[in-house]
Amino acid sequence: MLEAGASNLTNTVFVVVKEDVSHSGCLESNFIRLPISNQLSGTFLETAKEAIISGKKIGVSFSGSCTNGAATPKNFSLRAQ
Repeated sequence: MLEAGASNLTNTVFVVVKEDVSHSGCLESNFIRLPISNQLSGTFLETAKEAIISGKKIGVSFSGSCTNGAATPKNFSLRAQ
């Protein structure tokens, strides 16, 4: 994971990842986004920040939909190394 943050422009929280997530069917191959209006968006951002700080990975399954061209997570978790 390279970066995590929030965007007022797209009203999303996002994660920029090293791995290619183009298998999600979305245009952006290295972005995962969740709308700020989603009740889990804060948890998603905090989980991403913890992963960056600890050097761990986030496990993600995708919803099959896209948010602003990026993959939308259905489930996510912090993985032990």
